[in-house]
Amino acid sequence: SDFCLGTMEPRRAIFSEFQLRLFQRSAAHQALVDLVTEGAKAVRGVRASSIAELGISPVVQHLAALFTDFDRWIDEIPPLQQPMRFGNRAFCEWHRRLQAEGTRKVSSALVQGMHEAGADAEAERFRLREEGGEGLVEEASAYLLQCFGHHVRIDYGTGHETSFVMWWLSLRRAGAITENDTAAMVLEVFAKGYLGVVRRLQLVYMLEPAGSHGVWGLDDFHCLPFLWGAAQLCATETGDEAAPTDTSWRPRELAEPGCVRQDGVLDHEGFVADWVYIAAIKHVLTIKTGAPFSEVAPMLFDISGLPSWERVLRGLVRLYLGEVLGKFPVVQHFVFGNLIPADWVNAEGEGQPNRETARLGQGPRDQQRPAGEHEGISGPE
Repeated sequence: SDFCLGTMEPRRAIFSEFQLRLFQRSAAHQALVDLVTEGAKAVRGVRASSIAELGISPVVQHLAALFTDFDRWIDEIPPLQQPMRFGNRAFCEWHRRLQAEGTRKVSSALVQGMHEAGADAEAERFRLREEGGEGLVEEASAYLLQCFGHHVRIDYGTGHETSFVMWWLSLRRAGAITENDTAAMVLEVFAKGYLGVVRRLQLVYMLEPAGSHGVWGLDDFHCLPFLWGAAQLCATETGDEAAPTDTSWRPRELAEPGCVRQDGVLDHEGFVADWVYIAAIKHVLTIKTGAPFSEVAPMLFDISGLPSWERVLRGLVRLYLGEVLGKFPVVQHFVFGNLIPADWVNAEGEGQPNRETARLGQGPRDQQRPAGEHEGISGPE
């Protein structure tokens, strides 16, 4: 039987290494991998500034606008004066506001976008349940509420970042958005909207890296900006046997990953605005100062020595599968419902979590985890 049949509240379903292995063989895992891969394919050769020319659906436009509101809340909730450098408690207030208003805002964005797209009947499904909707928004918003960091630990890591992908996947499965929206979801909603907010949250409220591997990790907080950013700069396929790939659209200064070591590239406003990878490197080196690139981010520096963007992309996909989706301290916090079911829980209860402790955010106590084992990524062995 389905794990969450009869309820729309997503719950945790990975409570052991054994259940992690079940998850890795599940349809849910495959769907996440497929969506990340689809995103990488969709943005190849697409400048962020040109996404409007490709067409952004009304629904995606309204979803992107949500993050402007979330960003404004940071201005309205200034950090508190407190003795601890990290983990400003004002973030808890920001997160309470997200929990109080986020789901309704998502519903409003979806309904308005669908009305503008002429899908009036479909729009009614995405009203709040109390307003006659089907509960789809409440279920999908469980992922949105998880993707900005942990409101008690006041930290952020790649598990929170993956919750964005799960939010996206749940909206796709609910029928709110389609495959035609993929490039816009990566470049307009994720890179411009979501990353803009979480980077400010990290800096303003001094969120701690959730399980950072320190200087030897890829990045204290993120993986997907590098993965999707590298994909953007990969050669596009032409379908012509004589010349199967095309790179004429790519600035010659960005021909190879080593470009991030070159003078002028990271200070070029156009490159930073258009190419997610360049912006991500620029962000890392802006907040980590006082030492050379090779010392503050050695893994990113080493990656810049690879001969092609295709090699970078392949390596980062392996890293994401192994160090994010393949690590128990990360995936134990994932939640599953009807839209993204925990299909490894069978009728006999194999892998069945305790239903009393499986509710969102109420699994085994975080304090029982070994120190440092939170959401994070590290380099390959």
